[in-house]
Amino acid sequence: MSKTAQEQMPPPASTTLARPGDFVVRSNLRGGLAVLRDWSLVSAIAGLAILADSWWASVAALLLIGRVQFAIGESLLHEASHHSLFRTRAWNDRLQPLYAWPFFVTLGAWRHEHLLHHRVLGTDHDHVVKTYLEAGLLDATPRTRWAWFGRPLVGAVAVSYVRSIVAMNRRRDGWVLAAFWAAVVGVFTWAGHPTWPLLYWVAPQLIVFAPMLYWSEIADHYRTRGGHRTRTGTLSNWLDHHNGFHEVHHRWMSIPFHQLAAAHDALVGTSEDQASSAWQVWRQISRAEETPPEAWPRFWPRAR
Repeated sequence: MSKTAQEQMPPPASTTLARPGDFVVRSNLRGGLAVLRDWSLVSAIAGLAILADSWWASVAALLLIGRVQFAIGESLLHEASHHSLFRTRAWNDRLQPLYAWPFFVTLGAWRHEHLLHHRVLGTDHDHVVKTYLEAGLLDATPRTRWAWFGRPLVGAVAVSYVRSIVAMNRRRDGWVLAAFWAAVVGVFTWAGHPTWPLLYWVAPQLIVFAPMLYWSEIADHYRTRGGHRTRTGTLSNWLDHHNGFHEVHHRWMSIPFHQLAAAHDALVGTSEDQASSAWQVWRQISRAEETPPEAWPRFWPRAR
């Protein structure tokens, strides 16, 4: 065969297929850089607002910090709960003052609830189903606009968030969190800025982070035919450490965050429960009446 003919032949097909285990590659470096990036953003945003010394800068900081909090208190905390944020297993627990305690929860309490969610997904014991019930999303005629827009605006979501945190923590967790927050408030009071933790952390958590967590829980499973919704938006997945690749996570929990996009492409591909933007998510959760799939009736209206 001539050299020209050989060059025109297609390369031989690969004889190996990707396996889930190929993507279970944890990294202390990737985990550390993720934590460093998010806390650097929080510090920079708060610092600029303090230097600007104006009400509009404080409002902007509140909104932006709340957005970054979602990456910390949802994505990084979630990874640590699966022992996937760091390769060194113990680091996931030891560094929880960076991504659990600031959200008034211990890693152990959060891990218990989240792993239960994986085990009882789509049943009455699943906290996501309880969220949908509380929001009225499983009513025969759900008021989707009220659930999606109204409840966050009137503060109902923030109240539910506080209640869930109180219910999630055990008594011994309360002592740990009280000591942590006493130290934080004490340091800022000693420095002459006792209001900064409230303004640049607690307020963003209630006003921005809590609604984002609520929206994410709805987007993850509500009105999905396969049980999970994948959100492929490039910017949101960069900000949130690939948190949108929810189907591949539920199918293979041990795959760490920085491998989810590649694992999704190799192992899942395109599915009917996929959205590339918040607008597409809204269209899917507010779509016209459909017959719920037999496998996931508790994620749909009229499900009983």
